Amino acid sequence: MKTVKITLNKEGAQAACTLQYHFTDWPEKVTWAGNRKAFVLKSGHLIHPTGPLEKLDGKVAFQASQCGATFKIEDLGGEAETWTDEVLP
Repeated sequence: MKTVKITLNKEGAQAACTLQYHFTDWPEKVTWAGNRKAFVLKSGHLIHPTGPLEKLDGKVAFQASQCGATFKIEDLGGEAETWTDEVLP
C-alpha cells in the first residue's frame, strides 16, 4: 500500500489528507486531519484532492489555488500496483 500525505495551508488554517493506494487509479482510504472546512473550492464544495496517483500533483495544485492555499505532497512510502483495464476478447 502506497501512502501519500497532502498538507494544505492558508492564513489561519491547516489540514492534512492522507491517501492510501493499493492500485494507482484511486485511493483505497482517505483520512483527514485539521480544519478541512476552511478549504472551499469556487464551486462551494470542500477540497477533495484525490484521484489517480499519476495526476495527483496537478489536481492538488489546481484545487489549492482555488482555495488560496499552499500545499506540500509527501511520499510516505510503500508501493501501489499500476492500474490497467482488463481487455476481454
